[in-house]
Amino acid sequence: MAEQNAFDRKTIEMNTMTESEGLLEQFNLPPAFIKFLRNNSKIIWTIIACVAVVVVAASLYDTYRAHTLDKAASSLDAALQNTENAEQMLKDVVEEFSSTPSATWAKIALVKLYQEQKQYDKAVALLVEIEADSSLDSLVKPLVTYKLAALYEEQGAMEKALGAYTVLSGMQGFEADAYKAMGRVQESLGNKDQAVSMYQQYIEQQKVSQLNGQDDPARKVIESRLKMLQTN
Repeated sequence: MAEQNAFDRKTIEMNTMTESEGLLEQFNLPPAFIKFLRNNSKIIWTIIACVAVVVVAASLYDTYRAHTLDKAASSLDAALQNTENAEQMLKDVVEEFSSTPSATWAKIALVKLYQEQKQYDKAVALLVEIEADSSLDSLVKPLVTYKLAALYEEQGAMEKALGAYTVLSGMQGFEADAYKAMGRVQESLGNKDQAVSMYQQYIEQQKVSQLNGQDDPARKVIESRLKMLQTN
């Protein structure tokens, strides 16, 4: 019988298979687990490949997101420092980086710019758009609502102002300011009873605030105004 050649293809394949089959045993794994791995090796490698793709994709997205945020912040800073073409530059930030916080602050800067130019309709429309954004930061939303209510009041749109102040009254930390403003608006509309009610709620909120060491110097003015409304 001819001696088997060590370099024969079949011999190499058999040796490779033997080494591969013995690798798992070297880890002292349970036989049942080794059998499971061998029987499902294709599925396992497919899952590993999918997980690797997800991890790499997430890493690339994080890098892209960080780059976008940095670029948006730089563009916003440049727009705020520009005095000649600020409006267009701010609009560019809003359009190009719409999904970033810089876009929101660019809109707020535009509101301020429109106010300075006495373009109140544009300012109000933009504030309505900002307020309707579901992703708006919870710390920014009350400030936007307050500003919107004040602009409505300044324009003489008292019913809209009351609506915005009512929304504001449901936001923690802004209750007192909202009730005081609603009292003022109701008084300007000639609704004495409603004005009294709002001023009373304002004073109650101030009492709660004083327990936390806070005080409002305007409280005495409101108390005086309240007494006058109640006696007339």
